[in-house]
Amino acid sequence: MFTAIMLKFPLPLLPLQLLLMNLLTDDFPALGLGFESSEKGIMDQPPRNPKEKPITKRIFFSIFIFGLIMGLGTLYMFKQYIHISLSYAQTSAFTTLVMFQMFAVISSRTLNPSIRHFNPFSNLWLLGAVCLSLVIQVAVIYLAPLQMIFGTVALAGIDWLKIIGISSLGFLMMEASKLFIRHKNN
Repeated sequence: MFTAIMLKFPLPLLPLQLLLMNLLTDDFPALGLGFESSEKGIMDQPPRNPKEKPITKRIFFSIFIFGLIMGLGTLYMFKQYIHISLSYAQTSAFTTLVMFQMFAVISSRTLNPSIRHFNPFSNLWLLGAVCLSLVIQVAVIYLAPLQMIFGTVALAGIDWLKIIGISSLGFLMMEASKLFIRHKNN
């Protein structure tokens, strides 16, 4: 939002969209993550140095890069559709941000690279939370009463492909940073 204002863009998200985005991306998935089983071999690892900060420089750097990719990707999608209408651009940005977070929660299931060991059915609570979030997102975009409340418009299928493509970059970056951090720690 700050960057958009500094670039003299119109607001990429409406206040109600921001509130709903927080509900969809924080509350439901966090509850699902609470049911994630512990990683194999976790008890075989030596304890963490008590003087080490929970957020190391490497982890902070990963968080910063993910936030940067998420912000730039969302602004990119907003800019792609501003010529159509402000509502279309805002809906695209809103959906892109939600999808970035859905990919992030999937990657957050483990601190180890999850691409090789990913089983979406191993945590049905998280799968249900992500599905619920996506159903609500789709309803807000395509149901007329919710469109009026949240200031959204229907997106075309090609727009969803672009949104998924852009937002999946966050997932790929998170997985790559896990490989990098794991390699550096070995």
